[in-house]
Amino acid sequence: MGPPTLVQFARESVFGVTPDTGRYLWKYSAANNGTANCATPIIANDCVFVSSAYGTGGGLARITKGGDGQKAEQVYFE
Repeated sequence: MGPPTLVQFARESVFGVTPDTGRYLWKYSAANNGTANCATPIIANDCVFVSSAYGTGGGLARITKGGDGQKAEQVYFE
């Protein structure tokens, strides 16, 4: 995934920031429901899986280099 990354699942997206400065790295918004996003993101190699209830579902995003930083590219969503 590149530099050390703190991953947080918030109201509008799951996102990655650097733990030392809080610099924004990437975000993925497909699995957020705006109500209760309380599942722990699962991280494996360069991928992040995140899911939420209330009929939303879950998705896998691959974190890749993009522009000046990183980007999340959706692999699948169910």
